[in-house]
Amino acid sequence: MSKLSAFDLLPPILNWIIAFLTDRAQLSKTPDGQFSIMHPITRSIIQWSGTGPNLWLVMASDLRCNSDIDLQFKYADDTNLLVPENTDVDMAVEFGNIQRWADSNGMVTNLHKTKDIVLHRLHPR
Repeated sequence: MSKLSAFDLLPPILNWIIAFLTDRAQLSKTPDGQFSIMHPITRSIIQWSGTGPNLWLVMASDLRCNSDIDLQFKYADDTNLLVPENTDVDMAVEFGNIQRWADSNGMVTNLHKTKDIVLHRLHPR
């Protein structure tokens, strides 16, 4: 909410967003039609909502690379980090920066979905 309040939003719009995010709950339905008990939702992006991707952009607005050469691409609840070979900051340092940001914002980095890809161009013969 503090990040939202930093934007120049009209009070009714800010209040609507706060109401939209407050007191949310979810349940699960099994294949045989049984329902779980309701569980409160305390974090995450609301899937299939028009506001979800925009709220993620607000949330991640203060997530920055350590190096001006490195790049981040953010969409919905995903962040991609691009670290070129000639960077002045190691990829592990940049990833540590993302993990610290996630911790300080009450989020979790899913290491099972985290991958690194090394791309290189073949030298012409």
